Amino acid sequence: MTTSGKGATGDDQGDLRRQNPGWLLLRISQDFFSKVVEEFRDRGYLGLQNSHANVLAHLPFEGARITELATSIGVTKQAIGLAVDELARLGYVERAADPEDGRAKIVCFTERGLEFQRDSREIVDAVWDAYADKIGRRQLEGLRVDLERLLLGIEKGAPQRGDE
Repeated sequence: MTTSGKGATGDDQGDLRRQNPGWLLLRISQDFFSKVVEEFRDRGYLGLQNSHANVLAHLPFEGARITELATSIGVTKQAIGLAVDELARLGYVERAADPEDGRAKIVCFTERGLEFQRDSREIVDAVWDAYADKIGRRQLEGLRVDLERLLLGIEKGAPQRGDE
């Protein structure tokens, strides 16, 4: 901030951040995952962190190899390996022989992990309902649809302008 009145004030910086869609998406994502993890902790799912929830959210019910999880989440195999080790210690996942390649291992849900998945739908719905109370269900659902379309366009790598 400058004394001449030409620099950005704290309020100006806050306004600039709120105009940045990346910052908004990041803050909302942080809030969402914090609320979800807090609710899981309240239900007795102890020891979970945001990184664990990310792995559990991406793990298919039939299981997946570490490399598949790393690619899906966009992090290193080492980072996923550490998170999987922690989740296994907490009892949510286990490493099992890959039925397609006996030398390889896949990460699978334990019974506790499957219970976690069943509860997750209810917890996510509750956080979604709280957001709907803030801006309206129709607006929130429209936002979800728009974000889904944007993500699809990003993942396909092709422009999607004007598509309905």
